[in-house]
Amino acid sequence: MAHEIISVERIKREARQYAQTYANVNDACPYSFQSEAGKLFKQEFFIAREEKQKGVTV
Repeated sequence: MAHEIISVERIKREARQYAQTYANVNDACPYSFQSEAGKLFKQEFFIAREEKQKGVTV
């Protein structure tokens, strides 16, 4: 079974995008949390949510 290679930039971009519309990372994350992609998404999602709550624009 072949796995798609997903760039770090794409994962971060998706996490930041989804953080604008989702409050819960479980609803937003399209990756398994056991995967490197899922771990990175979760980390970036929480950073983006915190920035959103503080009113920081990127």
